[in-house]
Amino acid sequence: MLMPLRRGQAEKLIAVDFIVMERRLDGSYEERRSIRDRPVATGTLACPQCDAPVVLSQPVEPADWIGCPFCLHTGPTRDFLSLTPPTRPARVIVRLKFPV
Repeated sequence: MLMPLRRGQAEKLIAVDFIVMERRLDGSYEERRSIRDRPVATGTLACPQCDAPVVLSQPVEPADWIGCPFCLHTGPTRDFLSLTPPTRPARVIVRLKFPV
C-alpha cells in the first residue's frame, strides 16, 4: 500500500490498533499489540514518461492504475514508483499491510 507522506511525518511510526495488557497473579504482565501495517521504504511517485510528480488522494496498491496529470500516461502504480535516493517532492511511504 502506498500512502502520501505528510510534512513532518516520520518513517519510523507504526500504526498500533490496540494494546492488550494481561496481568498475572505473580504481578508480571504481558503486553500484546496489534499492528496492521508497517512502513518499509520511502520513495518518489513520478511519471515514467515525463518525470512529472504524481500526487495521491488516497492509499493505492502497487497494481492499481494511476495517471500522470501532465502527459496523461497511465499505468500500474509500481511503474510510477522509484525507491532510489534522493527522493523528490512527491514522496510516498511504502507500507506492508498485514491481515488481522
